[in-house]
Amino acid sequence: MKVAASAPGKVTLFGEHAVVYGQPAIVTSISKRVYVYAETRPDSVIKIEAKDLRVPGVIVTYREGEVTVETDYGLVLPAISYLNKAIELTSSYLG
Repeated sequence: MKVAASAPGKVTLFGEHAVVYGQPAIVTSISKRVYVYAETRPDSVIKIEAKDLRVPGVIVTYREGEVTVETDYGLVLPAISYLNKAIELTSSYLG
């Protein structure tokens, strides 16, 4: 199965954290979009390739509860725990 999604870019000028407490923020859209394409793999691996980031060739792989991040510059420390949590939540939601 293949799915695709797209969302507009935005910039929060003021109040990004304030909205958590019901306070206003000043937000504007920008002329950029993010596109995501996903398809089922035969193994249990989640692989994310970000081909258009400023760091070329970023590949994030999630295998058996562990995140590895590779770039054209070698293996990077997986200091992005938020990504691990996002993958974990998505996996549990989708089954």
